[in-house]
Amino acid sequence: MRYGNQTLRAIDERYRRARTLAKAKVEKLNALLNDDENYVKAYNAVNSAKFEIAKAKFNGDETSLLKANEALEKGNEQLDAVIKSHGISPKDLIPDYNCKICEDTGFNGDKRCKCFNKIASEVVTEELGISKKSLPDFEHADYINTPDEKVYLKMRQFADKAGEVNKFVTLLGKVGSGKTYLAGCIANQFEKMGKIVVFISSYELQSVFARTSSLYDLEREGYLSALTECDLLVIDDLGSEMTFKNVSFTCLYTILSARSDKNLPLIVTTNLSVDEIYDFYGERISSRLFTKGKSLAIEINGRDFRRKR
Repeated sequence: MRYGNQTLRAIDERYRRARTLAKAKVEKLNALLNDDENYVKAYNAVNSAKFEIAKAKFNGDETSLLKANEALEKGNEQLDAVIKSHGISPKDLIPDYNCKICEDTGFNGDKRCKCFNKIASEVVTEELGISKKSLPDFEHADYINTPDEKVYLKMRQFADKAGEVNKFVTLLGKVGSGKTYLAGCIANQFEKMGKIVVFISSYELQSVFARTSSLYDLEREGYLSALTECDLLVIDDLGSEMTFKNVSFTCLYTILSARSDKNLPLIVTTNLSVDEIYDFYGERISSRLFTKGKSLAIEINGRDFRRKR
């Protein structure tokens, strides 16, 4: 996913705050210890012993080296005792970064760390002003030997190929048929594979669209980039929203067109039939949703799928 400058700045700020917090805890403990004369004395003794060890090694003085090592061992024992007397363990003096790999920098060497997508997903969700969804997963979906078993197996195969698939999938069915649950399973699988997912309800989508009404075209494009550039976009319950045709339809078409042009997948759940979608949204939007060869329309007829008890 490409990120705009504003989003990248927000991601960098999130990492900066995490690093600052981790270091602040250590700095507070160090300040406490440095107020203890016994700690300072032991700390200086350890550093002095390390210097004597280096000097003895350079001069090849085995006697001095042995003496310096004994002093270092004694100094470390005293240092540990003082630290322990304050209820502090040695590991407390090491910054506890959220990510131990990149130490909350976002980079592992010259590449983005694997934690980056998680942070980016959180930032994107906040920027859009939508809630972060708790997603179900295929492992807990009780669909075996049900009317929609083939649908679930097909969608699991789809999700397992995150990064390769580019189709638009519309899940149609009545309330309680498990459309949202299945869409959540797909989204969860994408996230497990390190992909950026935006799972947004049609109601939330309209709120996003409403905020674009006063923006210029380039500003609107930048604001909607989270929806047009993410690895997977899920629009839940399309057709239940209150639309503002001059804004909603234009924005929705922009998103569908952009994702289609970039070969990025989309999942839509709806209570409407294909004909009702054409009647409500018109040919322009519907043709994007149901492009031959690039889309799937799947009707779910079975029962409500929830977590196994």
